[in-house]
Amino acid sequence: MRGIVIIIGLFTLSTTAVPASVQARKGRRWKMPSVHPRYYRPATKGFRDRSCLRMLRSLKVPFHKMRKVKGIATPVKIIGNRIGRTVYKPRYTRNVMVMDCRLALAMRRADEIFRINGIRTVVWSNFYSWRRVAKTGRLSRHALGLAIDIHAFYDKRGRKLDLTRDYETGLGRGRTCEGRAKTRKGRVLRDLACDFDVSNLFESVLTPDYDKGHRNHFHLGIFHPQDRKRYRLFRTVLMEVRGAMYKWVWSRPKRAFYSSRRMRRLVKARWRSRRSWYRWRKQLKRRERRKRQKRNKRSKRSRRS
Repeated sequence: MRGIVIIIGLFTLSTTAVPASVQARKGRRWKMPSVHPRYYRPATKGFRDRSCLRMLRSLKVPFHKMRKVKGIATPVKIIGNRIGRTVYKPRYTRNVMVMDCRLALAMRRADEIFRINGIRTVVWSNFYSWRRVAKTGRLSRHALGLAIDIHAFYDKRGRKLDLTRDYETGLGRGRTCEGRAKTRKGRVLRDLACDFDVSNLFESVLTPDYDKGHRNHFHLGIFHPQDRKRYRLFRTVLMEVRGAMYKWVWSRPKRAFYSSRRMRRLVKARWRSRRSWYRWRKQLKRRERRKRQKRNKRSKRSRRS
């Protein structure tokens, strides 16, 4: 009986010892909305997104309308490996730019993100392939033509930004999504991932932070063409978060709807954050120089003595 009383007393002390701020953080959780199973399957028979085709034509995207492709609701084939100002270079020569019209429209709108980050060329490996997600059995977004895998980028000066070599992991675990990257290439790659999140164009963005299977590429997946609710599962489309409620996550909307006004805000915010990063980088270099100078002075004194 005494043992039971002692255990109850310890339990009450442990609960009362937790600060109120910590309890508030624990109570502040995002209830993950459920996605209907039909959004993991191909669109219903006879569904064609004609409005998407009209928008692609108005944006002057060169494409060829395809009759029928397994799993894709509105299949199109991009002509010339170019969407907007961005060149799409295939990683393998056999790859063809066959995708759903909605994905082509999303990549055309994402052209503004590539421009603000100084990207001219995108190296991709996969748009459409009929396959299932490992250990789940459900169809991949690639099977529906709604996803792209990006392995590298080329900027305006022709410098390559390789995700296996230049991406810095663990940057979004603080106050901001971008974090503090040590290199310029790492900064640009992380900025791209965060801009994909803010743009409301994509349903999921898998980065090298997500798992080993995505250690060398970005996986960008868009919403199902019949999904009208467009819920953001973790309040963000960066899936490495997985329910961890950082401060920057709460600033994201519950649903993802694209707007040109939001894209203009994104561009302005990116310019400001880039300037602040360059200032921080200069300060960091100055500190490193001072440390080196102090070390050199100490070494000279030790040699004289």
